[in-house]
Amino acid sequence: MRLAVSIVVAATAATLHAQGTLLQIDDAGGAVASVGDVDGDGRADVLSARVSSLHPQGRVRLVSSATGVTLVALDGPSAGDGYGAALAAERDLDGDGKPDFVVGAPNAVGTPGILPAARAYSANGTLLWTATGLAATRFGAALAVGGDLDGDGVGEVLVGAPDDGANAAGAVHVLSGASGNRLYSHVSPGPSDGEFGFALAFLGDLDGDGVDDYAIGDPHTAGSSAGAVAVISGASAATMRTLTAPAGGQFGGALARAGDVDGDGVGELVVGAPAEFVGSFTSGVVRLYSGASGVLIFTTLAKQQGLTFGRSVAGLGDYDRDGLADYAAQLPAMYVGGVVKNFGAAQVISGANGLVIAELDFGSTGPLASVGDVNFDGVPDVAIGGHAATPPFTTLVLGRCDAPTAYCTGKPNSLGCLPATSYSGAPSASIGPDFVVAASNVRGAKPALLFWGLSPAATPFGGGILCVGGAPVRTAVVTTSGSSGACDGVAAYTFTKSYCAAQGLTPGTAVYTQFWIRDPNLALHPFSLSRGLAFTIWP
Repeated sequence: MRLAVSIVVAATAATLHAQGTLLQIDDAGGAVASVGDVDGDGRADVLSARVSSLHPQGRVRLVSSATGVTLVALDGPSAGDGYGAALAAERDLDGDGKPDFVVGAPNAVGTPGILPAARAYSANGTLLWTATGLAATRFGAALAVGGDLDGDGVGEVLVGAPDDGANAAGAVHVLSGASGNRLYSHVSPGPSDGEFGFALAFLGDLDGDGVDDYAIGDPHTAGSSAGAVAVISGASAATMRTLTAPAGGQFGGALARAGDVDGDGVGELVVGAPAEFVGSFTSGVVRLYSGASGVLIFTTLAKQQGLTFGRSVAGLGDYDRDGLADYAAQLPAMYVGGVVKNFGAAQVISGANGLVIAELDFGSTGPLASVGDVNFDGVPDVAIGGHAATPPFTTLVLGRCDAPTAYCTGKPNSLGCLPATSYSGAPSASIGPDFVVAASNVRGAKPALLFWGLSPAATPFGGGILCVGGAPVRTAVVTTSGSSGACDGVAAYTFTKSYCAAQGLTPGTAVYTQFWIRDPNLALHPFSLSRGLAFTIWP
């Protein structure tokens, strides 16, 4: 067994692995969760909610991680109730052999007949039960689904109500997963400004009694923003230990179970303190604790300008293939004086040393959820909400697949318009939307074709630069969209999975592409050229 030692780290590992977006879920960007394999393809699927602050009517969607198809869509029953503010899943509550899920709606305040609620659904979207809390308690603001605590063979549901209990300092209600009936509650004895139950996590069996244990976060305990985390026995409901904040900073504002990193056979606990001061314009600390003993193992500080690093955390599994479980933390986008200081990322932290070993970034990031390995490449993948994005969306990001990149130099057309290179979908041989390469800002209603090859180039040709080397393949001619007298056209070509297979473009193959668009000025300016777009075929 490795000795658990507290180590403070702020550095970043030398190699940050690239990643690619498998699919994007629009009109989402709020809470996310892995729901487990609903459609039977061996991959965990994704729950995604709208950003409740931007939509009066909440919506939650269950989306296939393989295709992006919406399997279930549920609208909240009442406008403004915060439906989808919290999600939890991955347990079979109704005995049909498929994982079910729970949705929180904590914001009902002062509306006659409407109370804050948690609702459990079957994998097909059928409502199983509804549990309600007292008005204005934020019942359902946090959720966790975990092990069987009452011995009926069905996992239970933890529901946080951060404004419930004595002095409105917060409470957590333990519900039967089978019926939604309340088994017992934990009530904070703290001051009126506490938020006991703001974050929740099932941790597995920490003490070897055969029953899952769990953690409750209170980021505003002790009359300040210091924070504390209570670790609770699932068998007795007694507090096993309380972790207190080493410093102020909303310690316990995010919780997650991580795998075993200290070699004692018990999983660990990740705790975010998103408001803990690190330096100028920088806050956020993530700590890893031994699940068995509560000993602090690693402390990871926000490494760049950013507010609330660790506002969301997730256990990942073994990302870097060193045999130890890793975990991830949210680094939201940072704006100072209207200027973007960073665009946000999900930072992967090594379970071996607490260093940041990867950044899964696509723009401003919201909540995180581990979805396991959806493309079967041996690396865990992550669902990320896009809170600050406009319009908001959720993405499923592959843990270690190169994102396409533009290269080489384009050539404008006779109107002076330079084609803009872009892409959509995923260059995967097996899952996700088909990969589309596009050139916009081109003349409309004109012939265009795509060249692709297996090597790059930067060869002068026809007054421009040929970006594809070797023996390029020329695709069929397409006609650009738009009108013939303006640069409002788009040329696009789809690399379908069947086309890639027929052309021998297997996982790991690097592909280089470039669009050529005909121009009416054939004598002086016969064509315009896009920049090259390079991508690697994913599994």
